[in-house]
Formats: sequence, C-alpha cells, structure tokens
Amino acid sequence: MTTQENLKLFHDWVKRMSAYHMALALLGIDKQTLAPVDGSEFRDERTAILAGELFSITTDPQMAELRK
Repeated sequence: MTTQENLKLFHDWVKRMSAYHMALALLGIDKQTLAPVDGSEFRDERTAILAGELFSITTDPQMAELRK
C-alpha cells in the first residue's frame, strides 16, 4: 500500500471513531437532561452496541499495522 493510501485509510478510521464518539456523547447528554426515564433500558442497550463498535474500530489491527 502506498503512503497516500495509508493516509486515506487512517483519515477514514479517525472519521469513523469521531462519529461514534460524537453519537455516544450526544446520547450521554440526552440521558442526563431530556430523555424519558422509561426509555433508559432501550437507550442503554443501544449505547452499549455503539460503545462495542467503537472499541472494535479503536482496536482495529489494521490501524496498528499502519503505526509500524
């Protein structure tokens, strides 16, 4: 892979991570302010899914290879 391809791959990875971080932050703010209590279980399940996806993206072995 060329340096340009690696750089694009890295930028795409950062964008994906930032999107998940943003979504989780907004859900966290919503949970602390406006969200109905009755929806907390539903929200928590979805938040856990997003957090799991973020962890998978963050620990992507392909990104570790780019740092070498």
